[in-house]
Amino acid sequence: MTRDPRPDPSALCREAGVTTKRAITGLPMPSVFSTIFTFPEGQEKQLEEMIKNKVKKLSPIPEDDLVLDWKKMSSTAEEKILKISVTAASKKMISQYVNIFKTAGLSLLSLETEALAMVMDLLGKDRALSIIVDIGAMKSNVL
Repeated sequence: MTRDPRPDPSALCREAGVTTKRAITGLPMPSVFSTIFTFPEGQEKQLEEMIKNKVKKLSPIPEDDLVLDWKKMSSTAEEKILKISVTAASKKMISQYVNIFKTAGLSLLSLETEALAMVMDLLGKDRALSIIVDIGAMKSNVL
């Protein structure tokens, strides 16, 4: 009988000292469409449809393979605009991530973009003016 060459995910977690079964992971930025849209205030009823239409035009991900997430950002009453943070990713990629974590025996609570995960991890709730430069072998990001 041939032994499976893949490592046991639960053994890897134990060896790494992981004590929780809950996880949040970052999606690679080149595989995610992320932007901020602005809309005139007072169009909240049509907001979801307007977002979908804009993403459909701009996203490099085909519409039938698209998972869309959006949330309102803070704006002042004087601005009279809605700022919407929009993220879209491939259903196939998300399914792969879910399966990886399921195989590892972990409960995947959330998928974030690498950039958002890095900002939350490094800055937390600190609102000071900051810049994060992520220099990698394949890509670099300025956040």
